[in-house]
Amino acid sequence: EYMAFMGKFSQMVGTAAFILQLLAPEIIRRLGWKGASLSTPYAMGLLSVLFFASVALGTDRIPLKTALLIGTCHNVVSKVTKYTLFDPCKEMAYIPLGPEAKVKGKAGVEVLGARLGRSVGSASQQMMVLVAGGTILRC
Repeated sequence: EYMAFMGKFSQMVGTAAFILQLLAPEIIRRLGWKGASLSTPYAMGLLSVLFFASVALGTDRIPLKTALLIGTCHNVVSKVTKYTLFDPCKEMAYIPLGPEAKVKGKAGVEVLGARLGRSVGSASQQMMVLVAGGTILRC
């Protein structure tokens, strides 16, 4: 059952990414570079709020199936918008740079940015667990 779900999930990501990739140039043209690159965090933020709100309200108000559907949509939308909008916009930021600045800039952003992002993400997750009064083992 899990493998069937993951297969459908991967198929949804692939299909949606293919369609959005065809629409990406028009989206970037209409929203601009900044708007297109911000679409990924905005979509992730909105769907995260919906997911956590549905979980916080409990199964007596919102069925678990609905919360899982929102979570699945969150993962699909976040992957698709990252692949088709955020990553191309990130690469577009390097276009005006010279060859040496491109190499140094990419290395700095991708190495430092990835490590810093993971560290901040981990620390914020730990803070949320502590604020919620639990331990990582009971979550």
